[in-house]
Amino acid sequence: MHKLIATVSAAAMFAIASAASAEEATGAVELIDPATGTIILQDGTAYTVADGVSIEGLQPGDTVTVSFEVQADKNMATAVTKSE
Repeated sequence: MHKLIATVSAAAMFAIASAASAEEATGAVELIDPATGTIILQDGTAYTVADGVSIEGLQPGDTVTVSFEVQADKNMATAVTKSE
């Protein structure tokens, strides 16, 4: 029973740590490459778009907010929202 509690506690701590590592960035789009699933903001920061995240309809110059997580030294975009 103690092993089960320890395992569940460790999994919960990992989930909390993962959720806490999510970040956001806002900026103007410099480049979009749907073929590679990459979006680059005008500050030069590149984001790889996660599966299921749409960048369709975005154009260079659009202001966006990118929610992302750093995974294996890459910025993985989990959401991209165009500002109105």
